[in-house]
Amino acid sequence: MRSGLYYPHTEIRSPELIKSALLLWDQLEYIVPQKNHRPKYKDKWAAAAIELIGKAHCPTDHEKALAEAQIQDFVKRPLPPCFYYTSARVSKNDYLIYPQKFSYKVWGALREAQLAGPPLPPSADSDYPLQEATGLSIMAILADCCAGETFQRVTDRGAAYATLTGLLREGSTKINRLPKASAEQLVPITLKLVNCSKISLERLVKFRQREEKAGGHALRDLRHRYIDRIEMCVRTLTTLKGKASDVNEIKRQFRQDMSDDLKILRDELRFARNEALLSKEVLFTALALAGTAASWALGVPLPIHGVLTLTGSVPTFGGVIAAKGKYASSRRSILEKHPAAYLYQLTSPLRDL
Repeated sequence: MRSGLYYPHTEIRSPELIKSALLLWDQLEYIVPQKNHRPKYKDKWAAAAIELIGKAHCPTDHEKALAEAQIQDFVKRPLPPCFYYTSARVSKNDYLIYPQKFSYKVWGALREAQLAGPPLPPSADSDYPLQEATGLSIMAILADCCAGETFQRVTDRGAAYATLTGLLREGSTKINRLPKASAEQLVPITLKLVNCSKISLERLVKFRQREEKAGGHALRDLRHRYIDRIEMCVRTLTTLKGKASDVNEIKRQFRQDMSDDLKILRDELRFARNEALLSKEVLFTALALAGTAASWALGVPLPIHGVLTLTGSVPTFGGVIAAKGKYASSRRSILEKHPAAYLYQLTSPLRDL
């Protein structure tokens, strides 16, 4: 999957998730109550990142209907006490949700089941307060309905959802596809391979902006190959029914495979560069220039046809250009074979990408 849908909040609160999104997704959608709603980011580069790859997703009537059917079933199930909203007043710990994200029938069902309080302050367009467990639950359901089968569901509340999973298991119920292994969880593993775990959000934004410029399709292709390799690991982890030690072993193998791929890539690029430097075109040009320099300094021409004079030496620069072109072509071919090539490019100077 090359695009993601973020939940449960309207604004992405984790800088690390924004960094992962820049490395992974063509676009990252986020759920908004109205089409013209746009979250505001205090950080300049976080705002730039969302402007670059973010896209507001206002739930359609069909998506709201799908969510309504599941939530109607959800409220009828036995739930742990922490799901029920029994507070008589607003608390700073309340989980607030824009009412427009769901149909009015959902709010009626939630209030009837004592899973939501009245809108605060009393108004048809005011946020509804819920317990966090309930708020996270219904937002997971909505995200599932909005994402469908083509968007990766992305969250920065993994720990909260892990706790929620345990609570629901005890209550003999569940939510559709709570977060399991996801691509963004594997990004830190790959970043450690190129020693850029502390890479700035500014650099990542500028790196990603390269895709929008002329020739950026080549960099986009490398990112897609990088994603495809990560997705292979995600599929393995998602379908695994073993122990925690099995998960750790698969992640270890993934780390090792990507590390080896990066090392092989560097070796191949080094070989290609050396081969270009030792090519007959470059050697001939070097010899030609040496001969020209000697003829200038000593007035003694070397017996190399076409390089005895200034006018004769000019065409030999074509040898350098030809060698450079061959190396560029060879380099592209090498990069295209390695899923770690995108990470390699990330560590290159921006002017060289």
